[in-house]
Amino acid sequence: MKLEKSLLLLLFAVLALALSGCATVPTIQADVTPGGAGLAMKASDFRFDPNTIAVHGTGTISLTITNTSGTPHNITVNDPMGKAIDSVEIPPNATLTTQVTFSAPGDYYFYCNHPLHASFGMKGHFIVSGS
Repeated sequence: MKLEKSLLLLLFAVLALALSGCATVPTIQADVTPGGAGLAMKASDFRFDPNTIAVHGTGTISLTITNTSGTPHNITVNDPMGKAIDSVEIPPNATLTTQVTFSAPGDYYFYCNHPLHASFGMKGHFIVSGS
C-alpha cells in the first residue's frame, strides 16, 4: 500500500512538472526611448502586455500600467545584478504611472511579486541598449 501511494505521488509530481512547461506566455514586444512618449502596459491575470521591451539608451522612462483584472498586482523591476530598483502595487481595475530609471545597459527583469504570479507567467524584461 505504501509503495502504491509513493508511485502515485511520484506520477503526480512528474505530470505536474510536465504540464508546467506547457504554460508558456507568448512574447509581446515594444520599443521605448528614455525621455520619449513613454510606454503603456497592461497587467492582467498572470501576464504583462508587452512583456519584452527594447529600451533605446539609458535614462528614465514613463511607464503607464493598467490592471485589467479584478485582482491586485504589482510590478517589481530588478537591475541587471538582480537588485530591485522599483516596485509598485497596481490595484484592481486601476491605471497608474511610474518612472523607471535604467542606469546602465543590460537586461532588467520585471515581475509581479504576489505569490505564484511570476511562476504563472507574469514577468518580462527590459532590454536596455547603450545608445
